[in-house]
Amino acid sequence: MHVTGEHAAPPASFRPASRLERRLLAVLVLAAAVHAASTVLRTPGQEVLWADVLYALAYIGAGTLCVLRARRQRGQRWAWAALATGLFANCAGDIYYSLFFLNEATPAYPSPANWLWLAFYPATYLALVLFLRGTVKRFVVTMWLDALISALAVAAVAYAVAFEHLLDVSGGSIAVVLTNMAYPVGDLLLLVLVAVAAIFGGLVDRLWALLGLGFLSFAVADTWFAVQASTGRFLTGTPTESLWTLTAVLIAIAAVARPQEPTPPEARPWWHVMILPVVFASGSLALLVYGQDGAVPRVSVVLALASLVVGVVRANVNYWEATRLLETRQQALTDDLTGLRNRRGFILGLDSILREPGEDRPVAVLLIDLDRFKEINDALGHSVGDQLLTLVGPRMHACLREEDLLARLGGDEFAIALSSDADAKSAPAVAERIARALTTPFELDDITLHIGASIGIALCPDHGTDGPTLLQRADVAMYDAKGSGGGYRLYDPKRDSHSRDRLQTIEQLRAAITREELVVHYQPKVDLLSGQVPGVEALVRWRHPQRGLLLPEEFLPLAEQSGLMRPLTDHVLDTALAQLRTWRAHGWDLGVAVNVSASNLLDVALPLQVAAKLSEYGVPADRLSLEITETTIMADPVRARQVVKNLHDHGVLVSVDDFGTGYSSLAYLRHLAVRELKLDRDFVKDVCLDTRSSAIVRSTVDLAHSLGLHMVAEGVEDAESARKLTEYGCDIAQGHHYSRPVSAADLTEWLLDRHDDQPLPAAG
Repeated sequence: MHVTGEHAAPPASFRPASRLERRLLAVLVLAAAVHAASTVLRTPGQEVLWADVLYALAYIGAGTLCVLRARRQRGQRWAWAALATGLFANCAGDIYYSLFFLNEATPAYPSPANWLWLAFYPATYLALVLFLRGTVKRFVVTMWLDALISALAVAAVAYAVAFEHLLDVSGGSIAVVLTNMAYPVGDLLLLVLVAVAAIFGGLVDRLWALLGLGFLSFAVADTWFAVQASTGRFLTGTPTESLWTLTAVLIAIAAVARPQEPTPPEARPWWHVMILPVVFASGSLALLVYGQDGAVPRVSVVLALASLVVGVVRANVNYWEATRLLETRQQALTDDLTGLRNRRGFILGLDSILREPGEDRPVAVLLIDLDRFKEINDALGHSVGDQLLTLVGPRMHACLREEDLLARLGGDEFAIALSSDADAKSAPAVAERIARALTTPFELDDITLHIGASIGIALCPDHGTDGPTLLQRADVAMYDAKGSGGGYRLYDPKRDSHSRDRLQTIEQLRAAITREELVVHYQPKVDLLSGQVPGVEALVRWRHPQRGLLLPEEFLPLAEQSGLMRPLTDHVLDTALAQLRTWRAHGWDLGVAVNVSASNLLDVALPLQVAAKLSEYGVPADRLSLEITETTIMADPVRARQVVKNLHDHGVLVSVDDFGTGYSSLAYLRHLAVRELKLDRDFVKDVCLDTRSSAIVRSTVDLAHSLGLHMVAEGVEDAESARKLTEYGCDIAQGHHYSRPVSAADLTEWLLDRHDDQPLPAAG
């Protein structure tokens, strides 16, 4: 269940440690080892100046490495600087003590050395908070409850083990008592902060492990010092001092080590975020059981009880979160209009069926496309079409068994998975029943509607053994049925004239992504008023070894069918952002637009992946625009709306491409966090020739501006069209009138040539 916080992108602009830093770390470790050996070999209480120098060297070295880490990693600069400040303050306290109290039998207590040692804590607290804020963006209720459980449990145990004893043996002035207590209290807060970090973000990585171990050794040494100092038996030069030195070594290693990217919350098992609060609550319970005979102080009992009470509250919050998560998951797998499973739900269900035991168990996939549905939509409107779709589902469901799976994939396309006894005889029988049922007239709103269906059938294992392959083969059979006038068809490789070529092309495309045969061309977008170039659109091409340069329409549909859109889009994003970084380094503040498909848009992990890439390449979020189509949005409006919102929350711009060509209403514009509309070239090409096209363009521009959106016209082929668009108030234009899509090098040359008489590229 999702009980962790929202993670920020991993820190950007990190450079590995230099050779000097690694050598400094080696010297520091050697000094710490020699100092630790000296505490074992010399007599307790014996002061050795060179041992104190080694101790100071360890802390100075650790602080210096933290400063160098701050210079190498800008995203966490202040956190490392604060940690360095704490280390230097601690070292200054030791130097002060060595200079003024080295040979005194009864040194002053507390002294300025104590104030310097105590200054280590606030600086380190600040560093830990900054580390945490750099990784976790937002904290939810369960985080605060987990933090409270851990703090109360640790305080209960600490009071029972050490605090009460320290209060009993600490004598003298209030300053002495407060100083004695400040060290264990400060160490307790350090350990709680580290535990809270682990709970908040599941941050059990290299950095927090090293810091946690370092602060634990620091706490043990401080507690021993406080007990010994309060009774007047503290002696310098004991092995306990090596624990303080170990803290410096561990922090220094953390400063040199490469950071780990945080694990996304959805990638962690549920117990990962529950283990620490369960451990702390169990510790409180054990303390109460142990203290039944009065062996535990009353304060510890109260703190342990409070920890358990908060644990009960946490369990109730977990229950409600799990219930809400289950409802959300159900909604994510359900088609809003029909109540059937959606495409995602069907694919998950089909995968589950295919994974069931029994290698020879037959499974059939039926793909159903309604005939004449588009005519009904065009003639009677989408509201009537939607009513019809709500009646189609129950009618098909009546032809199926309880264990069969029925889903609406989108538009007027449905899919069925027959999970048992689905062979070459039974599957066509089911298809025939469905076809017959759909030919019965539908009565709605005093209208009688007649439709039919084209059904394609693919069998497992005869035609494929995985969900995508079966769907693709059923799709081929469905188009075969549609071409034959409807009815149903069983997949036949001989009747699929392009199947072998298509599969071969898919495999070549899979290899092309890894071999970097995909290239990105760029088409400039020009501000019609200022003449500036605010950005470019990245357009992928495939440099095929045998067929030459292929345009997107020749391979993107295959990528979508075969599940290759995610790696393909990742490649385009990486290439475009890397090129954008290069242009920005030369002073050109350009933006880049990248097209995303339906499978990209419906991937809930897309916003986090995009944010990580922006951070990796050092590109501001508002310089990236993701272009989606109306058809893509309507494939799953609920999920699309959520993904677009998450992208908007990360600062990424979203643009609706090919606006005006989709079959959806304009209602989605009210709910989608888009910033730009791109008018399809079919309207733009005739803007100067056809009065209807001209009216559509003018009204669409007015609509966009009334909604606070930018309007981009694509397919601008001549100066007259550009002038007309400027007259209508269109904001941006792109097309062959300005430049065809060209390579990055050619576009750079185009920008340089354009600079002779036009303004420099600037952000729009």
